[in-house]
Amino acid sequence: MALLLLLGAMPMVLLAASAWRPDPVTASRALGQERISLRAPHAQPVALTVEIVDMAAQPEKARRLRGMVLENGGLMWLHPQVTDQPLEAHAYTAPVSVAFFDRNGVILQVLDLKPCSARCPSYFPKVAYRGRLEVAWGWFAQQGIGVGSQIEGPSIQVLKARSD
Repeated sequence: MALLLLLGAMPMVLLAASAWRPDPVTASRALGQERISLRAPHAQPVALTVEIVDMAAQPEKARRLRGMVLENGGLMWLHPQVTDQPLEAHAYTAPVSVAFFDRNGVILQVLDLKPCSARCPSYFPKVAYRGRLEVAWGWFAQQGIGVGSQIEGPSIQVLKARSD
């Protein structure tokens, strides 16, 4: 058991080492999680640990995590290209807030979704987006994060490097 704990912690130790800087693509895909920062204009940044779901590279993971909400973190969905794909309320088991962002990590829209089991609505973002960040319902409002806020992290750097 101790060996498993040690092996599980090893990538985080490596990431913390100042002499070694991981490639953001490799780090995101290998670890599945990263620490991001969200900054509203003229405010202090807010840190959040997110599970990364690269829709192009990880379709199995996308199916497995669809509709999940992490209590103390979030899910960051990265799309291979710009989309305006709606979200289906029946996919969620708990209320969730979703921020849609562009390839630079700028939040374009925030929606609050409530789950349902019958006659469920589709939530259509009124923007074309490159990724979305799902957190517990109301988290963005509590943190003062909204349209125009900036998301920063290794996966955002990857999006910036990819061409649309």
